[in-house]
Amino acid sequence: MKANPLASMIYSLNLVAMGESKADIVLKNCKLVNVYSREIIPHTHVAIVNDRIAYVGQDASHTIGEKTVVIDLEERYLTPGFADPHIHIDQYILPSELAKKALLCGTTTLFSDPIDIVSVCGYRGFREFVKMTENLPIRVFHVIPGGLPVDRKFSHSRTINKDEQKKAFDLDSVVGLGEVFSWTKVTTRDPRTIQSITMMLQNNGIINGHTAGASDKKLNAYITSGIFSCHEPINYDQVIERLRLGMWIMMREGSIRRDLDKIIPNILEHKTNIDRLMFCTDGVTPKDIAEFGIIDHCVRKSIMLGMDVIDAIAIASKNCFEYYGMSKDCGGIAPGKLADILVFDDLEKIKPNKVFVGGKLVVAHGEIVFKSTKPQITKWLTRTVKTGRKYTEQDFVIRSKKSSVQALVIRLDSEIITKKDHEELSAENGNLLASPEKDVWK
Repeated sequence: MKANPLASMIYSLNLVAMGESKADIVLKNCKLVNVYSREIIPHTHVAIVNDRIAYVGQDASHTIGEKTVVIDLEERYLTPGFADPHIHIDQYILPSELAKKALLCGTTTLFSDPIDIVSVCGYRGFREFVKMTENLPIRVFHVIPGGLPVDRKFSHSRTINKDEQKKAFDLDSVVGLGEVFSWTKVTTRDPRTIQSITMMLQNNGIINGHTAGASDKKLNAYITSGIFSCHEPINYDQVIERLRLGMWIMMREGSIRRDLDKIIPNILEHKTNIDRLMFCTDGVTPKDIAEFGIIDHCVRKSIMLGMDVIDAIAIASKNCFEYYGMSKDCGGIAPGKLADILVFDDLEKIKPNKVFVGGKLVVAHGEIVFKSTKPQITKWLTRTVKTGRKYTEQDFVIRSKKSSVQALVIRLDSEIITKKDHEELSAENGNLLASPEKDVWK
């Protein structure tokens, strides 16, 4: 969803705030969760004109005209919309489908890092993916996938070259460079990686980090390169090391890993400053969205672990936009801000009753109320798997003269860490067999 720039709205917002012009919508009798003053303010009124907030206070009657839609929220809670600062949408689901589920969960902004589509389709695929998100009733910003492929010795994935990066950064919804996977490319000053980082910094772009395994001098060298965030910390020690070096931390709770259990209790115990903390999913499957949710789940879980509800909501909203340099537009409910607003019956279930994006009602009574259109996907994008020939059963025959062998396998040691291992497999008629019961396939 495209926003009206604040500069173009100053006059009309000023008029409504003064009562010299009338609001489009007034939300009255709200309990405002104020992420700036860290309080819940009862009996609050919010006046909206076009897609921005003109007035927040105890009496918006001066902004109400004959055509103003007045919604009495009967002391329900008002919070800013939630944001996911790091998500790989393209791993699992079309943006149009994720938009529906995200809005139902109160996530009104997504920051997409489309590494999968770029790995297959390059810059052309990136452009097509950006187009898929342009007319959705949710805000989607993009970062240019950084550091693809991670290692050219082991991958033939596509990438985006220097000239394409410059063109991509000129797109309205592109805000910077995605997670720079290989921190060793930074610490060894790989020319292509340093060139990408330099170009992004020269253009005031954000650069997202990936520092799994980095510490001390290597972590310092990575941060000196202008990479100020990371979503890889899996425990408090890793979080606090990075916070002490000025990084922003995206605490991950998604389908790839779930780290809040190990982080939040220690944040509370040590009374750690939360201003540079965010929640992110890193990617979430349709099954996990249905079972858990998206950023709403992070808020619920943090509250369950003992975090103050206002702090959890601030981490889910304000902090993200401050990191991305968008705080003049998003992150809280205040004059001049975009009217991305959630309405809750209570602050226990964290299930929005209503959702507004840019002053437009998109969810009411827990149901989608906007008209969705079928996404148009260009044909070439659906024809990217090219094997060159048809495969038969014979292509999967592995010959062995022995009745059983010790096969080399890769085993998951944790959600993202693998280790080398062996598994005994049987052979039949000279053909080594797969073992579904051992989860070994051909």
